[in-house]
Amino acid sequence: MSGIRAAPVTSSVHPVASPDLSRLDWVRRFAGPAALVVGSVLTVAGMALHVAGDGSPADEALVRTIEGHLTQWLASHFLLAFGMALVAGGAATAFRVAHGRGAALTAIGAATLALGAALMSLGDLAHGAVAYALAGHIDAATSLAIQEEYFLQPAIGVISFGGMLMPVGVLVLGLGLLRSRAVPRWTAIVLLVSPIVISLGFASGPRMLVLGLPFVVGMAALGRAIARS
Repeated sequence: MSGIRAAPVTSSVHPVASPDLSRLDWVRRFAGPAALVVGSVLTVAGMALHVAGDGSPADEALVRTIEGHLTQWLASHFLLAFGMALVAGGAATAFRVAHGRGAALTAIGAATLALGAALMSLGDLAHGAVAYALAGHIDAATSLAIQEEYFLQPAIGVISFGGMLMPVGVLVLGLGLLRSRAVPRWTAIVLLVSPIVISLGFASGPRMLVLGLPFVVGMAALGRAIARS
């Protein structure tokens, strides 16, 4: 009996695989910046594809123009809605560059931009869908009256006017970054001028491919700074 040795006991329990922290870190680091870049490009593309306007109030002629370019109208608003949704998500990561003397302004700007972009996304989606649904079913005058009444509804009004927080957020964010020096000064300046330049083109028509460039460049530079923070 003394020559018999007991077989070694081996455990059948396999070790639990640890999560791939490097992949999670990569997503955490780059998802927000990527959303800013892609979102800004899609937004400018949507503005360029949008039925060109001249800044005058909506009238029956504009409604008829939209009805003559329905596919273009719907595509532009889907691009705008998706682009703004991505910008909203990316802006939430801009808190990572809230440092120094401009930290408070940067944080306020990031929050305002995120909220405004999210509301603008909903507003663009609603506007595109309503005009598309009415086209071809009623005359232009009735369509215009229904659209005006629809957008005067309190909840829709909050979404539509709340979207104006987006350019305000860009301006506040640019001021905060300019003060904190968390990014190169040119990045902050480009962000500051981008909503002003966009307003010059009334955010519609092929001209936005040029006038929207500061917005794309500013968002890309901001994304790079966030990814490196």
